[in-house]
Amino acid sequence: MIAYLDTSALIKLYVAESGQELVIERLRAANQVATALITYVEMFGVFTRLEKERRISAAECRMLSEQFDGNWSSYWVVDLTRSVVRRAARLAHRYALRGYDAVQLSSALELRGNDAKVEFLCFDRRLAASAQRERLLISGNPAR
Repeated sequence: MIAYLDTSALIKLYVAESGQELVIERLRAANQVATALITYVEMFGVFTRLEKERRISAAECRMLSEQFDGNWSSYWVVDLTRSVVRRAARLAHRYALRGYDAVQLSSALELRGNDAKVEFLCFDRRLAASAQRERLLISGNPAR
């Protein structure tokens, strides 16, 4: 089974947040961890936002950024191909998703297209509902 983590789930491996235990539990059950190429940018954005909000220090932001960058090669990264982008556009329209959320969902569906069993982990209500409508196995506790 492939555990696909969007940014709202992946951040929980680096920052203690509600839902962290669930993400760790699901990763233990997975054979592989996947995410979208765009997650790389989004994660750095989250680290910086947390620093600006004074939830983490500048030193913690640097440490988390370096740790994440070092771990990046261990994730199965779904490239941002034309087919992923075109599907994302259709998903954004169908479910009124934000652009990067649509890319996340499209990336998970790209893996499923390879006949893989994919579990979609996210903590965004609209994205989780959309993934469920696309018949992905969902994990997470969407709060927003």
